[in-house]
Amino acid sequence: MLKKIISATRKSLDKLTAGFKRFPEAITLAIFTIIILIILNHLDYRTMSIRNNLNKLAAVLALGIPLSLIIRLLFEKQPKMNIRFKIAFYLGVILGLILYYLYGLNDFTMVPLTRYIALSIAGYLIFLFTPYFYKRENFELYSVQALTGFVITYFYAAVLYLGLSAILFTIQKLFLITWENIIYYDVWLIVAGIFAPAYFLAEIPSLKSEMQISSFSKVLKVLFLYIVIPMMICYSLILYIYFAKVILAQSWPAGIVAPLVLWFGLICSGVFFCIYPLRFSIRWLDKLLTLFPGFLFPLLAMMFVALGIRIHAYGITESRYFVLLAGLWITFWMLYYLFAKKIRNIILPISLALLAILSVIGPWSAYSISKFDQNLRFTKILKKYDMFQKGKIIRPSRPIATKEKAQIIGILSYFKYSHSLKDVKYLPDNFKLSEMPRVLGFKVSPDDIVDRNGQSYFNYQFLNSQNNQLTHIEGFDYFIANTQSDIIKADTVKKLRITYTLKTGELEIRDHDREIYLKKVSALVIPFCKKGTPPGGEPVTYLDDTAKVKVFYQFNTFSGQRDAITDVININYLDFVAFIKLK
Repeated sequence: MLKKIISATRKSLDKLTAGFKRFPEAITLAIFTIIILIILNHLDYRTMSIRNNLNKLAAVLALGIPLSLIIRLLFEKQPKMNIRFKIAFYLGVILGLILYYLYGLNDFTMVPLTRYIALSIAGYLIFLFTPYFYKRENFELYSVQALTGFVITYFYAAVLYLGLSAILFTIQKLFLITWENIIYYDVWLIVAGIFAPAYFLAEIPSLKSEMQISSFSKVLKVLFLYIVIPMMICYSLILYIYFAKVILAQSWPAGIVAPLVLWFGLICSGVFFCIYPLRFSIRWLDKLLTLFPGFLFPLLAMMFVALGIRIHAYGITESRYFVLLAGLWITFWMLYYLFAKKIRNIILPISLALLAILSVIGPWSAYSISKFDQNLRFTKILKKYDMFQKGKIIRPSRPIATKEKAQIIGILSYFKYSHSLKDVKYLPDNFKLSEMPRVLGFKVSPDDIVDRNGQSYFNYQFLNSQNNQLTHIEGFDYFIANTQSDIIKADTVKKLRITYTLKTGELEIRDHDREIYLKKVSALVIPFCKKGTPPGGEPVTYLDDTAKVKVFYQFNTFSGQRDAITDVININYLDFVAFIKLK
């Protein structure tokens, strides 16, 4: 038993050594990245400038990992490459990372962060297809083997982390040793950031090895063919039924359709890519790969329509740009499967990496297109109300309609939180939202500020509800308090039953099993929200006096969001008390 443990440990160490020998630069960068993250884990949050610089350094070093992997694979493909070219490659990467640290990653706001994520994704995709670029067979088998190795490696890493954490916990409790709980995060960083990458890279097949169909994992084969594919078919049928319901009801849920179809399309693309080598040995699978892409087109069309509704209402933003781009990529990929005479699946990661880079760099990037479109919408409103004079904004001569006000607020909110108000054309220098009445002729309150999806959020809290003041309840028979849970109260003598259902937000009163009162409580606060969120010191109350019952509501807390264009209000959280009197 001991020999087996020693042998297994030795094999693991040999793999770690092999991974370091084959990819020394990547493992070294991973080590330095983890060291910085551990320092950040122990660093005081009061030293924000130091933390920001270390975060930037860790991010840039992490970005260097896929670049160093790509270079190492290129050297393996070209073993006779001149040493000068090799040095030039390394110097180019080092210089690029330094410039990116200085100018490309000033902070971790939306633009630098999404650009960083896109470049990282592109880097790892290029690392994936580099060994098989350009003409080489069985790229799918190589990718599946790499994916399997990645999943297994991090499963081992999770088990190792749990084991080490259990050891540390036991030592702490038995020997009364005190250390901070953040040490467990340090352990995870080391295991997931150093051990796992080294172990995984050791499993990457060499460039000389040739993949065979027999190397396809039997576990993955069963998973894809008998679990994932039936679920995909079932999910697609559900989407078809759902869309049929939408068409018949003529009520379009524009906000939810695009994500549903987009993620399904991405999953289908990944699954088709992985199972493609099996099509020759399984007849029904070949037919599925021939027919199923065609069934996705109506779903994709629905997605584009839903996305078009959002773009028409709120314009193009980065999130909608990425969704549109991903949808077009999925459409291209399905068309490729349907009409290409010879499928070369390596095009999938190549095209995806190219799109990831192009979407965040250049005048066609998500940021440039979004700012251009939002400025276009802003300019259109200004022209409609004759607010131009010598290239500058003047106050409108007539009141701006509520819909256009909401659009202006949405546009300015987008620039404020995603970019800068300096990027809005025609606004005065150093413009602030507090200057809205002077510049645009109407004021904006904090509740009016909307997010990128055209939603403004509000929150009300009655401050007196937090103290011990008494509430006068003379003249009422019953009292209930909602604390975000279902309520069921009963008076067995009078055969009265009072229920509040959290899911529907309805308060129901039944007398001798007959309904005498039913009200959606959240609807009662919507009129108050339309007038603007009341101050926290002013109670929001409502008396509902019907023929059979009188109910007095006091709302302590409520929050939700308002659609800037349609002015539809949704209540997400509601806390109230109700006093009830039967007549």
